[in-house]
Amino acid sequence: MHQQTVTTEDILQWKTNPVTQLVKQDIIKHMNDLMEMWANGAYTDSHPGGSMQQNARAIGQCQAFQSVLDYMNEVTNNG
Repeated sequence: MHQQTVTTEDILQWKTNPVTQLVKQDIIKHMNDLMEMWANGAYTDSHPGGSMQQNARAIGQCQAFQSVLDYMNEVTNNG
C-alpha cells in the first residue's frame, strides 16, 4: 500500500484550519470538565474500590486527551 507524504504546507494548513482549532479547544474543554467534576466529588463512591476505579477512569481519560494534544502539537511544531 502506498503511503501519502505529508508536506510542510499540508501541516501548516491543518494547523491553521478552524476545525483543527475547534477540536483542540473541545479536547481542552473535556479535560477541564473532567477535572472540575473530580474537584466536585463526582468520582466518589460509597465503596472504597468504586472511588478508586472511577478516579482511575477519569485520570485515564485526561491522559488520553493530553496524549492527543501532545501529538497534535508535536506534528505542528515539526512541520
